[in-house]
Amino acid sequence: MFTDLTRHGQAHLRAGEHAAAATLLHDALALWRGPAGENITATGTLTQQLADLDEQRVIATEDFIDARLALGATSSLLHDIRALVLDQPLRDRPWEQLMRALYLTGDPAGALGAYQKARKSFNEALGIEPSGRLQQLQGSILQRDELAIARLAS
Repeated sequence: MFTDLTRHGQAHLRAGEHAAAATLLHDALALWRGPAGENITATGTLTQQLADLDEQRVIATEDFIDARLALGATSSLLHDIRALVLDQPLRDRPWEQLMRALYLTGDPAGALGAYQKARKSFNEALGIEPSGRLQQLQGSILQRDELAIARLAS
């Protein structure tokens, strides 16, 4: 059920049908009640399958946020995006979503601050700079280039 709803939601997201995508992805995520296999002692293949399910949940969450951002629900998403960044500090996409949401709510300084936090996280944990995509978004925010910010969102 989760996989089917997610797959359909992602298809609507790719087609630019943000309202349908948000509804389907919301319904998929509503099926979750904690980490996959939370009360199971897993080994071997099952451990990988549970990790794959958790990865699917994170991707569905990111897709849901993208759909909602496209619908203009920026302020209401900030709490959820910040929670995702805390949970997944080494993933580009939540940082990008946070930067976009902050910028779109009229807080370009907050968006640039988020970039600096992302940069610090990546440097400290992995010894690398943020992705080119995050660097492009930072440059677009510095230039207040609305079209470039919108292009990066798709």
